[in-house]
Amino acid sequence: MRNSQVTLLGALALALPLSTSEADGRKLSALPGAQVRWSELTEPWDSVPNGEPVAIRSRVQRDPVAVRVLELRDRDWRVRRHAAWALGELESPRGVRPLLECLEDESAEVRHVSAWALGEIKHHLAIRPLIERLHDHDPLVREMAVLALGELGHPSAVAPLMEALQQHGALLEPVYRALGKIKGEQAHSLRHTLEQELGLRQQDDEIFIGGLVMVRARQVAPSLPSLAAAVRSDDPSLRRLAAEWLGLQGNERAVDLLLGALRDPEPSVRTVAIWALDEINPSRPDLALLVPLLCIIVAVIGDAFLLRAPELRTTHT
Repeated sequence: MRNSQVTLLGALALALPLSTSEADGRKLSALPGAQVRWSELTEPWDSVPNGEPVAIRSRVQRDPVAVRVLELRDRDWRVRRHAAWALGELESPRGVRPLLECLEDESAEVRHVSAWALGEIKHHLAIRPLIERLHDHDPLVREMAVLALGELGHPSAVAPLMEALQQHGALLEPVYRALGKIKGEQAHSLRHTLEQELGLRQQDDEIFIGGLVMVRARQVAPSLPSLAAAVRSDDPSLRRLAAEWLGLQGNERAVDLLLGALRDPEPSVRTVAIWALDEINPSRPDLALLVPLLCIIVAVIGDAFLLRAPELRTTHT
């Protein structure tokens, strides 16, 4: 009974809202719930006995953030990675503390996606831990930490970003993009210097798919199995195109494919995968389902207007 209560109460504690004092800059070492270890929270759902813990379990199951927090301690790194992505898409400040712990996960895959998720939530408590990840032994975790710091947009990240660039030349493009999202003269000046010294061209950070978002294009989109094969192709242009389609389709079943694409050796594929993952948001309806419905509504309204047009003309004459 006691262990089951620790399991569920611990998960709820880690998913509680950040207090006002924390939001004002409390040190990470003093965060409430920091003493709770994932190893203490391994009790499976089915082992929770009848009684009070059942009510706690019911509360957790009704709370999407708490459910994902529970999944962050799963033994399978794939489950932890998917949960980190979902917390990033939910963009709840309650996901910050669990994700900060996941920056120390033994799996680089989990650390990688946790950094991305913290960039989505954009809470200032993630600044220091993300700066520490700039020196992660995994190069793609370092890259994602750079991009996440850019999303947070705090000037305090500028100096650490430049130091990381001096140590890891492969971070050139990510640092350039991150500086473009950080306000202040220092970031603007350094970005301009990179443009001049290294011949970088100013470019949009967003991915624009253009005509692919049209309803007709959605209707002829390839099947998920075909895209799954394409995203693993030896051809980087084909992998990028597959990632674009997966984002447009908005199918949550494609998440694991795209999470894998975040570690693609081709930077352009990784960039599109970031965009695509942001399109597949579990907290909003699937746009692929809404677009045809909106078209029907517009068509019905248009037909009704045309039917009444003679009547309206008669009234006005």
